Amino acid sequence: MGITENLNDTTPAAPSGKTNIKFQANPPGGTRQISGYMPNLVGDSGSGGTAGAVPAPSSGDAAAGKFLRADATWAVPSVSGGGGGGTVTTTGSPANGNLTKFSGATSITNGDLSGDVTTSGTLATTLANSGVSAGSYTSADITVDAKGRVTAASNGSGGGGGGSGALVLLEEHTASSSASLDFTTRNVAGVSGATFQSDYDVYKIVFVCCRPATDNDTLQMLVSQNGGSTWDSTAGHYSRIAGYWYSGGTGTSGNTADSSTYWEIADSVGNDANYGVNGSIELFQPRSSNYKAIVGSTMMFHAVVNSTLGFTICGHYLQTATIDAFQIKFGSGNITSGTVRVYGIAK
Repeated sequence: MGITENLNDTTPAAPSGKTNIKFQANPPGGTRQISGYMPNLVGDSGSGGTAGAVPAPSSGDAAAGKFLRADATWAVPSVSGGGGGGTVTTTGSPANGNLTKFSGATSITNGDLSGDVTTSGTLATTLANSGVSAGSYTSADITVDAKGRVTAASNGSGGGGGGSGALVLLEEHTASSSASLDFTTRNVAGVSGATFQSDYDVYKIVFVCCRPATDNDTLQMLVSQNGGSTWDSTAGHYSRIAGYWYSGGTGTSGNTADSSTYWEIADSVGNDANYGVNGSIELFQPRSSNYKAIVGSTMMFHAVVNSTLGFTICGHYLQTATIDAFQIKFGSGNITSGTVRVYGIAK
């Protein structure tokens, strides 16, 4: 029995996911040629497509980053935003290193960070200042915001040890051929305002190797009632009595009725480069309406007795007006070198 061959593209059906090939033949007559070919892929236009040969990409499609879409065409990727689509474009001319941001559904531009951390045209970030001065604080009183940042800081009244009697540095000045060292405004990180305020009852003034330009000079201290606009040098406003000792003996000078125009902190100081005035005094209640008391001791090389000499001083500022500043100077010449510091003594 003869077998009939029926070449077609429908029967039998191709396996799932495959497609039949089509056959074609030249017209009858002579030797008949038959060939087969794969039908092209039919893309989805709303009701689905059919499998087939993938259309060949055109020249340059790979460089353009094209992909085969479901509608069986090659296309550049598009971005959808807010339900729409389109090609991403840039707005303006972002420079190298700029941050980029979307300025619309399908457009990109450059921008900067804002808020607590900012940028300015580059990737470098800047943290916003909290308003607190950089530096070291003693027994600090601090304020912290909800983001964990320190927004306020000041030296605490407890001082270095946190207890009564502890010292808190408030202001310091170093001489360099200076006519005087004027203490009017606290200059240590975390403190501010006038040198003498109501936060401390007692202040300690420390002298570190203060050397005079002129030999046999007197180290003096004057006070001010107006922040250093004027220094009180009125006779009779300062009283003091001092005791001294050295290898050749001891003695006293001054009296409680002294009519001096300043407090004498050290007497007849030599200007030898290897010496200077060292020591400290304490000043009591500068902001009260009482007479202001001082007590302390210093040592120096005495130009008259030609020896190291110890000097203990006590006295009063015989005025009820409050004082807020003081001045250190030598009587005849400049302060060649040396440092003076003032501390508050914790209550």
